[in-house]
Amino acid sequence: MSLKDPANLTQRIPELEALAADPKIRRAIETGDPFKVYRALTWAKWLKRLPAHQDTLDVLVRHRRLFAKPLNGTPALGTFNTVGFGFVGRSEADDDGTYIATHAFVVLQLIPVIPLRSYLVRKVGSSLFSSQWNIFARVPSSMFGWLYSRSLALGLVALVGWGAVGSIIKSRTQDVLVVNGLDVAVNVELDGTQRTIAPMGRDTITVKAGDVRGRASANGIVVDTLQQKIASSGSTTMWNIAGAAPVFSEQVVYTRQHVSSNAAQPEPTVYCGQRLVDVPHVDDVFTAPPQSVSMGKHTDRVYRTHLDLARTEKQPGYMSCMYYLAGHDAMKDAARFLEAEAELKGWDKDLTGMALFAASSVSSAEAIRVAQRALRAHPDDIILHRRYQMVRDDAGQGREVMQEYADMASRKPDSAAAQYLYATLQHGPAAVDALEKLAARFGTEPNILRSLTWRRMVHGDYAGTIAGWNRLHALSSDDAAHVADAQVRALVARQRAPEAVRLLASLLKAPQDDSRSEHLAEYLMVVRLTGGDPRRQIDDIARDAGGDAQFDHIRARAGLEPVAAAAQQPLLVKVMLALRSDPASAVRLARGMTQGDAMQLGPEQWGLLFGEAVRANDTAVMAKLERLGRGLDSADRSLFKRYVQGDAVDLEDADLEPGLRAAAMLVRSRNAALPAGERAQLRAHAAQADLLHSVVTQALAAWPA
Repeated sequence: MSLKDPANLTQRIPELEALAADPKIRRAIETGDPFKVYRALTWAKWLKRLPAHQDTLDVLVRHRRLFAKPLNGTPALGTFNTVGFGFVGRSEADDDGTYIATHAFVVLQLIPVIPLRSYLVRKVGSSLFSSQWNIFARVPSSMFGWLYSRSLALGLVALVGWGAVGSIIKSRTQDVLVVNGLDVAVNVELDGTQRTIAPMGRDTITVKAGDVRGRASANGIVVDTLQQKIASSGSTTMWNIAGAAPVFSEQVVYTRQHVSSNAAQPEPTVYCGQRLVDVPHVDDVFTAPPQSVSMGKHTDRVYRTHLDLARTEKQPGYMSCMYYLAGHDAMKDAARFLEAEAELKGWDKDLTGMALFAASSVSSAEAIRVAQRALRAHPDDIILHRRYQMVRDDAGQGREVMQEYADMASRKPDSAAAQYLYATLQHGPAAVDALEKLAARFGTEPNILRSLTWRRMVHGDYAGTIAGWNRLHALSSDDAAHVADAQVRALVARQRAPEAVRLLASLLKAPQDDSRSEHLAEYLMVVRLTGGDPRRQIDDIARDAGGDAQFDHIRARAGLEPVAAAAQQPLLVKVMLALRSDPASAVRLARGMTQGDAMQLGPEQWGLLFGEAVRANDTAVMAKLERLGRGLDSADRSLFKRYVQGDAVDLEDADLEPGLRAAAMLVRSRNAALPAGERAQLRAHAAQADLLHSVVTQALAAWPA
């Protein structure tokens, strides 16, 4: 068979005719491509396929010029900042100055990184930064260079392929950041993956995009579940278990000078109460943002997004979230995690109370459901029964709950608890009579004695209050502490204010609880009644606590002036100050109060504000204050409303402590439809009922009639 030679290579290299006996060399010659012929010869040499022609192969492989091709374009030459394209290497040099060089991508002008092609060249001039060349032909690359460039190309293809595979995988999955703000470790199962997340801990779980199911449990109790469609995205997807973790994101602003100290920082976004969150474009996830960043010469500001946990040393994450939500009028968002915590803690009284308050922010039905769950766990717990009664009453089920507990008392005539739970639902003198009989029958039952002590005080039996409180204190100092305010008012009414000062001082020395602010305000008011200096007392306490303006709401309630300038005073303090002289302004300001603000009002402040909101028919403020209630059930609140509106009702039928009673009298006295004599008498009675000389006394002197 004759040899086809379209490029006339055998005329240029006669030795090829003998070497064409090798089928691969023959096929390469017939392609007409000198480079393929050169590579076929090299493989034949390396694999020793033509042992009789090994010397010929050695000679031909060493002379790449023989296999040159015409130029099909000028190769790119030149570098920028020492990086670019150039000729490197020197082989097969001839006397005419020509040699074979490799055209490559280079760094530092000399170091080849990626070899491209080989050329027959001659340098005709050079300077410090450039060279001039004559380029005559292309020649095949050495086998090492050829293999290296092919391997590099294959590697790049593999890298691109792997990236494509990774992109496909990534497009079908999403990383979910799981965060635990509860104070116990939580076992999480998400999309088939199981993890244990420590308190205030976190972990990342990769899930398939689409419908994702999750379950979080602790101590065998399910605290949260998740059933959500999750998409693959570049955002940070977070499952904040039960919404309990105080996770926040903030935008950090960098200026050309330094990080953000003199640049206004946007308010952070806080995710308390939010369970599944997508935060786009997060730069720093649970790591502190850098102190500085680099920026271009035409850039004045750079922004980074920082996602992290707000940590408070002395309280668990869910408590930080609860305080935050209470301060932003969003307690309904705390309902899920407070219910979970209450169940984890065995429905203890404090957490159950918080859970019920949050649930009532959602709906009355939710509050009843949570109360029923707690009662099922502790059917004999009297405090839980009282809370259940209150949420039923708030839901408008007062008659039904009265009948339920009347039936219980009838079924259990010898049960002190059953009799107490029914008696405490009654109002006015009838309730006092019922509790007096129970106290005579069940003389050591602290719940009965505590309720009787309180009812005696609100109905003006101050001698009986003192005797009952002393009897209760002898049985249980803790139970007596719950009605210490009744003893304080009774002592003041009986001209024994110094004893009230000593009692309140002892309570302030006890471990801190939720009543501490109220005890401190009352302490300052009673100190003033005894001729002491309440300002010196509060200044000493503030100095010991390392703060000052933080006590301004207590100062305001006690009739003192705040420390902070008017522009820096929080809304709560502004409302308290307005109550002294401008009731309309106080109601207007109260529209912006949060639930946390309302909880810090004293009973006399609550009474004035609620009464004026009723007079002004400001339903928003009325609803805000009714949620707190100051211990009044729906019947007492209804009677309070009717009274301040001027209806012919008697406050003796309600259980109002003296400050509330005084506030109701003052507000009623502003009703111009009532006779002038009755209005004057109401003001006189309000002054007498205001035992602690609170804001009611100030308002009597300053409010418009």
